[in-house]
Amino acid sequence: EAEVCLAQLARRGMLRRVRPSSVPGEPEYVFRSALVRELVYARLPRPRRLQQHVRAADWWATRPSGRDSERAELVAHHRVIASELASALRSPEAGLRAEQARLALREAAERSYVLRALLPTRAHLERALALWDPDVDPVGRQACLRLVEEVRFLADRDNYVKEGGTERVAAVAEALSALAADAEAARAHTLLGQVAWWVA
Repeated sequence: EAEVCLAQLARRGMLRRVRPSSVPGEPEYVFRSALVRELVYARLPRPRRLQQHVRAADWWATRPSGRDSERAELVAHHRVIASELASALRSPEAGLRAEQARLALREAAERSYVLRALLPTRAHLERALALWDPDVDPVGRQACLRLVEEVRFLADRDNYVKEGGTERVAAVAEALSALAADAEAARAHTLLGQVAWWVA
């Protein structure tokens, strides 16, 4: 039914079929005009937008893909918008949507980091931390802070040292040790060693 409707909109000139599709085995359409796309989106009531972003994120999360970083980015994109809409609507599911967004952003950051795409990695991590309740998964939060510090160090070692990076990593390492997160504490201490080597 959806494909029939999309094909009709394509015949009317509102949509254009994309070939080849970026999702193997699935038809893909785009709006011919960005203005029309924005107008259509603006006319959707916010509860409907929330529902559609949740459905889109759930759908992307189940897609098998050789481009995991791209899929993770799309899931995070929809989860973040769903979280923002749920918060704006004061929805009872706002907490759940924020948690889903945080986890999706963390996954997207890890995928970006594997590719050494430092700017998107840092952006994802900082957005995840903004959504992170300090009382929820304190080990995960400190591990996220440790990865932020690692990305900052790799991006600009000299400024990192000048701007007090060593002290921040030491604080994260201490917090992780206090939480008995030995593996993550060891990673923080390894980063401290790399910073000390750079200074030397």
